[in-house]
Amino acid sequence: MKRKFKEWIAAINDTNIPAQERLFRLMVTVGLATLFAVSVFGFFIQEDSATLRLLVGGLVSLAFVSFLSFHFNKIHFGMRVIIMVMVFGVVPIGFFAGGIYGGGPIWFVFNFILVSLLLSGRERNAFLAATVLTAIATYYVAYRYPERVAPHSKEMAFMDSFVSVVLLSALICAMIAFQRYAYRQKSERAEA
Repeated sequence: MKRKFKEWIAAINDTNIPAQERLFRLMVTVGLATLFAVSVFGFFIQEDSATLRLLVGGLVSLAFVSFLSFHFNKIHFGMRVIIMVMVFGVVPIGFFAGGIYGGGPIWFVFNFILVSLLLSGRERNAFLAATVLTAIATYYVAYRYPERVAPHSKEMAFMDSFVSVVLLSALICAMIAFQRYAYRQKSERAEA
């Protein structure tokens, strides 16, 4: 297990592997750690059981899809599946645990960044449009049918929002830092 993890991390730095796949590996690694941390945090702040099941389900799904996509060398397929689960599942469903009074809105921003970094061309544009439509639909339902939103106490709303900001900021910074790192590597190879 330890050897596999070292191989996984080494592949993130391997310039012979396409940058998009390396970024996907980084996203999976940091994403799993983030979902794990959010799940543990949700347990301690006594998040409702539906939200905890969603978080744990997302954690297991991300790990399973990632394993299959790398095991069968279907990286792009794995990226699409994970993006679909995030855009149409985890983020909109998770939004209803607190609505705008929690960490949910921040995760929509993450979806835009995720789609922008991992996809390209028409596929990226289609998923960006789907992300916008999902956000509109989610906000509309929460506004029109507030009873569908699990209420947060003031303290829980602040904690949920704070933890989401910190974890997602770290995740986004890692993605941007990696993009810069990959760009520098490519520039150095071109100059050599």
